[in-house]
Amino acid sequence: MKYSIIMPYHRKRTLHNTLLSYLHHYSGRKDYEVLVMEDCKNIADGDEHRALQVIIKDFAGKLNIRRVETHFENSYAPSRIFNMGADHAKGDFLVLTSPECFHITGVLDQFDRILAWNPDAYITASCFSTDDNGIVQKFGNFKPKREIWLDHPQHLNRNLYWCAVISKPLYRKVGGIDEGYAPGFGREDVDFVRTVKAAGIMIVARDDILVAHQNHPDFSSRKRELHALNAKYYAKKWRGK
Repeated sequence: MKYSIIMPYHRKRTLHNTLLSYLHHYSGRKDYEVLVMEDCKNIADGDEHRALQVIIKDFAGKLNIRRVETHFENSYAPSRIFNMGADHAKGDFLVLTSPECFHITGVLDQFDRILAWNPDAYITASCFSTDDNGIVQKFGNFKPKREIWLDHPQHLNRNLYWCAVISKPLYRKVGGIDEGYAPGFGREDVDFVRTVKAAGIMIVARDDILVAHQNHPDFSSRKRELHALNAKYYAKKWRGK
């Protein structure tokens, strides 16, 4: 197995569109798997849990897809979920991503070419936010309208894992994603990029590898509080470095 696509899942029904884009681009590939890491908050919500089960059923047999239950209480940043996904992954390379990220281009094929040149690189796709398209049934029916760049080597070069790939050994080498961010929200992705840089790993940001992040409602009424918690943790960790 070459790639394990790892995505935390909580109330993101646009996963249906994302999986449709995988089916469109990678129908001839047998060397990847999709790990949908179901957040315990989603499991506890009967409607959302059933909605995910329907999505998985729709694509079972078409994609190599697995649902993995997680049970991390009082956890909002996806650090623990990604690390657990890495433990379950069968692939040599981990694709860290969001269930909202629709593949505009053939991302895995593009990753192939760069990894053939340097298998020890951390590679990030460009990502823009788009209006809600609703649930579509054909790849061509997805009509993304770019709102803002979330990551782009010229316009906003952050190298975050909206959709990024790193080898499993290198992910282990840097210690995965810091689980100290789990009780809050945000900054764990920025921290991961800094950790990758500090380890001397080459970062490759590409403007020709493109994904669209499908907008969604805020996940929590405590968003500001949770962001502040992680901002404090981040500042303390990196102070003076």
